[in-house]
Amino acid sequence: MAVTADQMQLRRILKDVWPGLWPELPDRTVLLPNLEQVQTLMGRTWLERYRYQLERFDCDDFALVAHAFVVQERYKSGDQHGWAFGQVRGLFDGAVTGHAMNWVVTDDKVVRYVEPQDDSVRRADPADVIWRLWL
Repeated sequence: MAVTADQMQLRRILKDVWPGLWPELPDRTVLLPNLEQVQTLMGRTWLERYRYQLERFDCDDFALVAHAFVVQERYKSGDQHGWAFGQVRGLFDGAVTGHAMNWVVTDDKVVRYVEPQDDSVRRADPADVIWRLWL
């Protein structure tokens, strides 16, 4: 059975990781996919065919295209709701320069980062500095 979260539940899950965050969550209800579903769908984006090009097709562009791909695939699936999947910008892993990638909340209510440049998925880190997160 599909696991869903309403807007307030999703906000609580995200704020448990980053208490000061106020995410942009326009959808009232979202599906929480399992990790295998996320990995499978990301493997179908073909984004690894694209070459990173600073200011032309860089991290924010990879995240945008991956986000759009997931939205399109969810629409084609016929499901009533989209995934708890979006874009995030901030400082990750102690970096001093900003980065953009994607995020997802999986059915076990774990917030995960999705790196669209290599399809990797990992648990979100509360120590990261998040500038902006949206669905």
